[in-house]
Amino acid sequence: MNKHNFFYFIKEGAFNMFSHGFMSFAAVGITVACLLIMGTFTLVAVNANAMLADMESQNQILAFVEKGMSEQDARALGREILKVDNVVKATFISNEEAARTFRDKYEDDELFQGLPDENFRHRYAIDLEDIGYMRQTKEALEELEKDALILDVLGQHVAEHYIKGKMREWDEYQTRVSSWELEKYLVIY
Repeated sequence: MNKHNFFYFIKEGAFNMFSHGFMSFAAVGITVACLLIMGTFTLVAVNANAMLADMESQNQILAFVEKGMSEQDARALGREILKVDNVVKATFISNEEAARTFRDKYEDDELFQGLPDENFRHRYAIDLEDIGYMRQTKEALEELEKDALILDVLGQHVAEHYIKGKMREWDEYQTRVSSWELEKYLVIY
């Protein structure tokens, strides 16, 4: 392309821009609006993916101990919980500690301040290595139910309540929507 042709295109472009000023302005405005909208949607998608990844990394479940079980028996379950594959850490939370945490969370609401500690149950905050292995964790708990040595060590009553609580937790887990289901079906529907 020689100099003459290049200046010709510049001159024609400037002339057409001024002669069709509103159309040029509209084209630039639409382009900017599209870029802003696409950028906003991209930021929302990136943030949603980051939040989902953060939630997936929080592999903690709460296992509630049967209401009638003493604190000593409930604490004894901790060693057995740690023996289950996929369990990284099991932190015991007494009913008094759970009540205190609840009251602190809702300190401005007088309705919750008068609740007695007995309304709260002992529980374990159980950190799992991978939430994807929840099915295997359930199967390990079912095997625990059949293990005569565990039943003898814990006692029939404690073992029965522990296993019943974990089975309830499994049922609750089954009703949750996984991140895979969100990724797969949220786009479709």
